[in-house]
Amino acid sequence: MQDGQFQEGQITHPVGHAVFVFAGGTAGSYAEFGPAEGEDEPEHWRLSKGRDFKSRLDAFYNVVGPNRRMLPRSKEHDLTDIGYPLRRALLIRGQLRYQDSTLLRLDAGLARALLLAPDFRHGSRSLEKLVRPLAGEPGAPLRRSALPPRSQIRMHVDDAAFFDLLDSDTGFAGSAVIDRLAKAIHGYWMDFKEEPGVSKSALFDREWDALSDAGRDDNRAAARRIPAVLAMAGLGITDAADAKALPEDMVRAHLNHNIERLAEAEHDGWREVRERNGWRYAPVRDDGQLLHPLLVPYSTLKSEVAKEKDRDAVRHYPEMVALAEFRIVWLDHETQQTSPDRLVAGRKAPMPP
Repeated sequence: MQDGQFQEGQITHPVGHAVFVFAGGTAGSYAEFGPAEGEDEPEHWRLSKGRDFKSRLDAFYNVVGPNRRMLPRSKEHDLTDIGYPLRRALLIRGQLRYQDSTLLRLDAGLARALLLAPDFRHGSRSLEKLVRPLAGEPGAPLRRSALPPRSQIRMHVDDAAFFDLLDSDTGFAGSAVIDRLAKAIHGYWMDFKEEPGVSKSALFDREWDALSDAGRDDNRAAARRIPAVLAMAGLGITDAADAKALPEDMVRAHLNHNIERLAEAEHDGWREVRERNGWRYAPVRDDGQLLHPLLVPYSTLKSEVAKEKDRDAVRHYPEMVALAEFRIVWLDHETQQTSPDRLVAGRKAPMPP
């Protein structure tokens, strides 16, 4: 490598400019390749000329997989590695052969389980074994019903943790508290100040008991999507008695740090419900014809007041969750076991993409 050539019998082969990739090696990182500083050289390292090999390397790059990195020469995870869900997302899109511009549609629970489950036992191969069965027609939604049997999932990941993440908001979404939250959400909307000269829809600007079934369902859908939107910032909800709620000031700071991302998810959820109910975009609103000027992607909204409505909805999430007698926690199990002071001491709190 150092001379840029190698010998094969009497023939010298030039290597030229090259990058050598060592896959399936004996060490997970460069720091673990060979004895640690101050340690005696093992005999196998000395006999294989390991030191000579290492001395000829100009640089290195540790290629990380779908699992959270480990601390050097340790069995503990490196909690500063907050990018592992993004790596998983990229691997999933690659395994499904999705183009960069193609929207990957999958339900929030399935996304949460794939992105935040504990280590996949065989790295990217295990992730592929779970993702491949989900693939249907190009652009078709990915559904949890297409997952392999639980016994097969257990071969590749901790199945108990995987299904906990998969179903973590099922109890909330089907709970009797949804109507209570829907009423509260409607009350917040009634109090929201619209743009000057823009009046609220007569279809929705009425007390809860006077709302149509469609109007009530609109608010129920807003309540049910709270866990999915919170998951965009690595947060979840639980009513488990042993779960420790995050301090309210930490939750609010984390929401504000991610407010544009969460407001976009809130808007997308509202837009999806409206379109499913037959509403379509039009530059002028007409409730009778189910036409609305805000049925566009969040990034293209021209009204700052409309964006602020989505941001305001997200800012009220802590009150909504508390009203339902649930608590906001980190979705990442390891993060839940870590003290808040340690989490925020030197970095942003972890979040999936």
